[in-house]
Order: sequence, then C-alpha cells, then structure tokens
Amino acid sequence: MLIVAGQQDYNSGLAKGIEKFSKANKAALTGDIISNFHSLKGNIRYSDVFLASCGESIQQSLQPDLLITFGKSVISKNLKLFLRKHQPRQHWHIQPAGPAADTFQSISQIIHCNPKTFFESLSAPPAIGKFELQKKANYAQLWLAEEHRMARAYQTHFNAADFNEVNVVKELLASLPDRCNLHLANSMSVRYANLVGLTEKQKACMYMLTGAQAALMAVQVRPWVMPLVAKCPTF
Repeated sequence: MLIVAGQQDYNSGLAKGIEKFSKANKAALTGDIISNFHSLKGNIRYSDVFLASCGESIQQSLQPDLLITFGKSVISKNLKLFLRKHQPRQHWHIQPAGPAADTFQSISQIIHCNPKTFFESLSAPPAIGKFELQKKANYAQLWLAEEHRMARAYQTHFNAADFNEVNVVKELLASLPDRCNLHLANSMSVRYANLVGLTEKQKACMYMLTGAQAALMAVQVRPWVMPLVAKCPTF
C-alpha cells in the first residue's frame, strides 16, 4: 500500500491520523515538500530522485497494489511517470466533494470524505494473518531502503560539492527558524526545495502557487511592481 500526499496546509490532526494509519497498515507514505508532511517519521522525501535513478526491477518491486491519494498537486515528475507506468490494482482518491484530477491516470474510486476522518477511522490494525501483514511491511521497507540509500548519497554529495544554487537552497532551508511560513515561487525554487527537503525536526510550513495560479498572480502583480522597479536606484 502506498499513500501519496499532495499539496496542502499543515494539519496536525491529519498528520497524526496518517501516522497511526501507516503504522497499523504497514503503508509507505511519500509527499513533496508542499504536502507539509516532512515532520512525520518514515515519510519518503526523496522519491523524485531515486525513482529517476533506480532500475526497472526495483521500480517493479515498488509498484503498489493499492494507491491512496489526497491533497492537491504533486511536484514530482518522476513519481507521476512511475505510477502511470506501474499502475496499482486499485487507486482511491480521498477528498470531501467534487470531481478529482486523475494525475496518475488510475483512479478507480473517489471517496468523498475528509482525509483526516478517513485515516482516523481506519487506524486500527487490519484483521489479516501474520503472513499478509509481513508482506505489507516488506513492501514499505522497500521504499524506506531506497529512501535511506538516497539520504546517504545526498550526504556524500553535499559534503563534497562546490558552491552552487542547490547548496545555497540547502543552507537556507537548514537555517529556517521553527514555526515559520516559507512561500516558494513556482518552477525551480520549489523544485530545488523539494530536492533538498526538510528534516523531521523542522516545523516550517511550505506554501506555493502552481500553474495557472502562479501565472495569474504574475499578471496581477506586474503592473504594480514594474513602476517600483523603474524607480529603484542602480549602483
């Protein structure tokens, strides 16, 4: 079982519900930085990177039987490509109401329910045998093994890397104060931040505008900003 969290505001109640659900059902959880689940232990942060570099045999082993999604957009292009190619047997999307965008081209059921209520109501251990439960746990461990492999590669890379844009973003994110709100611009800034990620101990909340939202904001802001830019002194 794989849970994919899309973009959303931080919700402590939802985070606790998902944590209990994941432990009880031995589910793997992955979410971009804008899902605001970086504080959850066991959240897969680097799937965008390791799904681009791991071989076909590993990708096949990571294919879920059941995919559960909730939230808005997902940044990771490699996660989208992976789940479109290695589709689950069942894909449940959880949202309170309305139609859902079929990002992974596999939705089999839209469950109109508050995600917090859904995960809390199913957080009791499932009534299945030890063998089936162990199979679930083994699947989650496959995702965690790739996560740990990539975390070690990151440490080696950043310890040896020269000064560059990604290193700057890493240092900035590491310096964020607790309980701060960080608004990310569209495109490369959010992708760099997602590449670097945040640690479990960081309590920052991530926000960004995507796609049409960002374009509309740029159109609305430009008439106000350009006259100010023209008045700025040059040095």
